[in-house]
Amino acid sequence: MNKRSASSPPIDLETAATRTANQSTRNRFTLRQLEAFVEIARLGSASAAASSLSRTQSAISMAMQELESALDCALFERHGRRLVRTKAAETLLPKAIEMVARASEIADLVSGDAQPRAQLTLGASRTVGPFVMPDLISLCCDQIPGLQVHLTVVNSEELIRRIHGFELDCAFIEGDVLDPTLEKTAWLDDELCVIARYGHPIFKSRKSLEQRLADSAWVLREPGSGSRESFLRAIVPMIPQPTVALELDDPEAQKRCIRNSNWLSCISRRAIQDELDNGELCEVPGLSADLKKALSRRFWIVTHRERFQTDALRQVMEIAMQMKRTINQVH
Repeated sequence: MNKRSASSPPIDLETAATRTANQSTRNRFTLRQLEAFVEIARLGSASAAASSLSRTQSAISMAMQELESALDCALFERHGRRLVRTKAAETLLPKAIEMVARASEIADLVSGDAQPRAQLTLGASRTVGPFVMPDLISLCCDQIPGLQVHLTVVNSEELIRRIHGFELDCAFIEGDVLDPTLEKTAWLDDELCVIARYGHPIFKSRKSLEQRLADSAWVLREPGSGSRESFLRAIVPMIPQPTVALELDDPEAQKRCIRNSNWLSCISRRAIQDELDNGELCEVPGLSADLKKALSRRFWIVTHRERFQTDALRQVMEIAMQMKRTINQVH
């Protein structure tokens, strides 16, 4: 063993003891701190996290200070009134979500509660949300005791952004998902219909279908919408630059506009079946087999590869797939 040099400074036992104590406490953090971190990361502010967790804002802020001290790194930067995640926070978030979720599952296991709590934050695009999700959520609540669902309905582009930000447990999307960091599962088949109001002049025109569609103005969904992307991909080979008269982010508003104008639109059959049945809206006939095929698409169930899947989420996804099998059997 090496002997200390005569010229070495004397050992400060108090300093050494303090350093040892600091090293032993570093990286020690609590579940409450991780819960606060996850909610701030999800909601973007300490006040919103406090409301979500039923704590005071000062308690949330203290928990974050303690966690940052334990990890010896900053987790958020303030941009105006919003707290923005640092690179360290982005790295920590999926593991923190998993630890909080597993802790909740452990508490349910030992509590003996006949109806354990199960909370999920789901997303759905604007066609899937109002026209498919009510049936799915009803099935899930019937089969999963204690399930609570928060459903966010936005367009496909925004859903993918939120999946990347770990803001959603999973999303049900109508647009294409090409990102390799995301897991996607094929779900329901869907069909887009070219529609007009009852009595529209297009039904009496003797022009070719291509010319009639090219001469028409269209009401389309907003940029970032899966429905818009699918329509443009299908129609552009026939009409390179369709005339867009109006852009809307709501299928119901689309239908109202079409009922009261000579514009055309392209909407999921699921969204317009009632109007087709009662004659308010009509499909434009004569579409080629190739165009009909191009207007066929698929809904997807999308999750992040790094996000922990709770038992409740796995059950919801299984119920969704059972729903798909039931629909396929009917058709």
